[in-house]
Amino acid sequence: MIRFPAARPRSRVLARTLSPAVLLLGLVLQGWHGQAESGALAPSSLLDAGLVLPDGFEAIVVADGVGPARQLVVNSNGDIYVKLRRVHDDGGLVA
Repeated sequence: MIRFPAARPRSRVLARTLSPAVLLLGLVLQGWHGQAESGALAPSSLLDAGLVLPDGFEAIVVADGVGPARQLVVNSNGDIYVKLRRVHDDGGLVA
């Protein structure tokens, strides 16, 4: 009989790393989309963050201090919806 080790629960490290990475990707894509429409430049705070983007991509901060995100969706019209990791008094969804 072959025994396999029990499946481990999802790594908290992966969950903590993946959520910000997905949020950052969404913000970068939103920044690229928004820049094409408005010509907005990336704020200097992003340059200080050490982000390295491919040629033709730019990033902008669309919300600051929202809290830890669990899920992020960018609508076809550019609206961003963020499901927060923890529900607060005001709710757990930011649009």
